Amino acid sequence: MSILLILLEIIAAIILIVLFAAIMVKKEYAVQRQIVISKNSSDIFGYIRMLKNQQYYSKWVMMDPDAKKKNLHGHGWYRRVYLHLGQRE
Repeated sequence: MSILLILLEIIAAIILIVLFAAIMVKKEYAVQRQIVISKNSSDIFGYIRMLKNQQYYSKWVMMDPDAKKKNLHGHGWYRRVYLHLGQRE
């Protein structure tokens, strides 16, 4: 029976240590990330505006390279449509 009490005391001590650590830890964190591109902003936005370049920076296109891609209304138009028909789940 004394072994059971010792195990309960150890478990209680571990729980108290975890609770005390949770109280002492900061509640808010701030993560900042910066990427420096040495180009003019007009060059960058011109590149991003073209739907044909989306395959080089879109996370979803890179995850499913075998997907069917189709552009409607041409590149750089106001109401353009980009279809990405992938099979990956």
